[in-house]
Amino acid sequence: MKTKIHGTQTPVGNGSVLSQLDLNNKNIQFELLSYDKHQTLEGLQIEPIAMTYIKHLEHLGLEVPNVTTVIAKQKGAGNARCFFVWDRNNNWASQEYIRTLQRLAPYTTFSVGFDEESCDFYCHKPGREEKVISLQTYLQGKRSFATIPFPSIKQNVRDIERQMAVFWGRLHGAFETIDNFRNEVLLNRVMKNFVIQPFFSWLWDLDRIVLYRNQYWEIELKHKYPFRRGTKAPLKFGINIGQAKLVRDLGTAGVRTLHLILVKPDWKKDSDPGYIFNRRDIYHKVLLIGTELTLAKAEALLNQKAHESDETTSFTGATKNHFLEISATDFHVLGSYQTPPEEVARNIKCLLDGVSLEKVTDRLLESCRINK
Repeated sequence: MKTKIHGTQTPVGNGSVLSQLDLNNKNIQFELLSYDKHQTLEGLQIEPIAMTYIKHLEHLGLEVPNVTTVIAKQKGAGNARCFFVWDRNNNWASQEYIRTLQRLAPYTTFSVGFDEESCDFYCHKPGREEKVISLQTYLQGKRSFATIPFPSIKQNVRDIERQMAVFWGRLHGAFETIDNFRNEVLLNRVMKNFVIQPFFSWLWDLDRIVLYRNQYWEIELKHKYPFRRGTKAPLKFGINIGQAKLVRDLGTAGVRTLHLILVKPDWKKDSDPGYIFNRRDIYHKVLLIGTELTLAKAEALLNQKAHESDETTSFTGATKNHFLEISATDFHVLGSYQTPPEEVARNIKCLLDGVSLEKVTDRLLESCRINK
């Protein structure tokens, strides 16, 4: 029997619950989304691009379970990794995907849903639908917190002007429908930042899950630029060490990972990704590249010496992350932002089929760089 749902608490409006907020009000939407790094909000601008590629993959016969996957872990030896899967369709493909994740976390995998009437996220253990509980209330109880410790975001990673430029100038109009924006951006961020994040030390999410030839794939799209250590050193891309461990573990459970990068042509940390909307003259220089991060590749990455990034890469801007390096030449060229999305989708499918495409070279990446 379903337990009483009390409502998801937020740090917005002096601790308002989600049901008290008008989620169609753009000012409220901005308050919810701006409780994050400006880089995260800027990164959401490529979400519609990913959705377009995924839509064309569906046209090619791939099945796309409508799920959002959040993985969390608390510091301390013996603490298990937790999987939270918001399953919007509750069909065979999504349920089988959740059962696959259970191989990694038999006791800490949760099916998540959203109750529209109460505006609350609820959860249950897979196969135990009779024991439905409010997710935020459950996690708060497990941690024995009297109040929810919403993290404080440092101002050095929370540039309000940049956030406003993204939200009011570009982000809202990038989605086809209001429902797409609400589900793919707004509620996803609420679940990650307010329902789950306060109770864990580390958080990751999986971008898109597809089912192709009875094989589950995670297809993740990042928006970044390469770097090198020395003027003549080979170009590399960074990957968070926690993400690399997750890729390895997903591989052992049978979920393969396709790692895509929309390469920024401006190789500066603070460059504004708004060029995607207003610099058509450089669309051909915005390369889309990809590689499968196989189990063997993940193991090789994790044998590297890890490097330390600055505080801007963490959620709050107060801690540092550790990352590993992937050679740029490990990637294949899938096209550019100018390439028709149906052609890009065909190239992505080629990678899933193991077909070798044009390899990325340092020279190619350099030729697409601007503002050198």
